[in-house]
Amino acid sequence: MLLTLDDNMVTHSGYSGTKEEINQKQRDYYNKNRTRILEQRKKYRDKNYSKNKIRILTDSKKYYENNKEKCKLKRHERYIRDKDINSESYQINAKTTKETSQKITEILNLLDNKCSNPYNLNHGDFIADIRCLQIDHINCGGCKEVRKKGKSYLRVVLEKIKSGSKDYQLLCANCNWIKRYENKEVRH
Repeated sequence: MLLTLDDNMVTHSGYSGTKEEINQKQRDYYNKNRTRILEQRKKYRDKNYSKNKIRILTDSKKYYENNKEKCKLKRHERYIRDKDINSESYQINAKTTKETSQKITEILNLLDNKCSNPYNLNHGDFIADIRCLQIDHINCGGCKEVRKKGKSYLRVVLEKIKSGSKDYQLLCANCNWIKRYENKEVRH
């Protein structure tokens, strides 16, 4: 509720002063009580969203239809504002991807860049096609190790292979699935 006392003085929600002073007091209050206010909003939203979901979605759709240009402008402003942040994260992802591909290449080189062919299949040209090659645990347990090690999985495999471990082999996708079937590593 906004009441005007004279040209400069205003009373709003228990605050009195100029509009700038009131806005500053409200910002200060919000900053001081931010977590409590956000928790209250979340509780209210969680409680009321499911009841009013259809109405909220239709209202937001109507708002977008009535204010398309404004929404597009705001979206573009967010894009421009976040462009630097996004390009920085893109560079981090590109660096990670490059490091991952280097680790895979090194593992493939250490394991002779071809399928070990335990089933004597006629592979033809794709025996050494790196697009078909998969790192396989000779004694099973690969999924557990991947889950356990997470992002550092390739680094761990590379270290083990360099230290002389014979727990890993390269298989083409066909040989790997045959092995999984023969050893009952997968449901069928």
